[in-house]
Amino acid sequence: MARINVSTFPRMLKSVHNAQKKWRQQNYENSITKFKDEIEKTLEILNFYGKWKSKFSGQKITDKMIPEIFMDGLSSLHFALWGQYKYANMGLRSQLETALRLIYFMDHPREYEWWLSGNEWYKGQKGAYVWGDDFNYFKQIDKINKFDKNLAGEKKIYSSSSSGKSGNLLKEIYGKLSKSIHTSAQHFQTSIGRFSPKYSMSKMETWLKSCKDLQCYIIVSLILSFPKEFKKMSSIERSTILTKGVVDSVYIKKINEVI
Repeated sequence: MARINVSTFPRMLKSVHNAQKKWRQQNYENSITKFKDEIEKTLEILNFYGKWKSKFSGQKITDKMIPEIFMDGLSSLHFALWGQYKYANMGLRSQLETALRLIYFMDHPREYEWWLSGNEWYKGQKGAYVWGDDFNYFKQIDKINKFDKNLAGEKKIYSSSSSGKSGNLLKEIYGKLSKSIHTSAQHFQTSIGRFSPKYSMSKMETWLKSCKDLQCYIIVSLILSFPKEFKKMSSIERSTILTKGVVDSVYIKKINEVI
């Protein structure tokens, strides 16, 4: 492919091109210089979704949706590296929604075909999502229910503690990502006199934590929803996914008990 000749661009396009090239490169270099080890770990975790796809033999739903889970996560990483943290959070939220749709549709192939054709039958009856309001649907899955049931309140992913003051980590992170998207002033990407996104160490750290937590919740959900496919992996693959993807020793112990 021939290299682009910027000198041939119209005035405004040339200006935007040069400005974006400059701030993207600057933000990218700042990000990977400071957080190279964390970014490497993130890429390793995202790579796990390819292993999941290979364990579903000829399943059209997983063939379509697992690559999208991976791509949502990778796109989110790219936006974070460029200092576009709002759009990075959009990518994470989309990744979670795609993962939850996968779990739901694997047991609802007819609804999957409806959804694929653009039929939004669930709106007005079940809420904004195919699985209904909140995340109650997933608590009905036997192994998810058993997993969450006896965890300490602050560890519960799908339900709240008896006091209602802790737990519900899936709902919490979804709300946090949504808040940054439906923009409050704290999440503005611009400032007076500055229109280009700016690298922020604190925002990058926040994104990395959100990404790490989210991958953990997604991977736990996939393992508990598809234990047979998880067991098809080699012992080394399973161990790697648990230690690097789930990370939390309490969750790992509970998963091994449940499946």
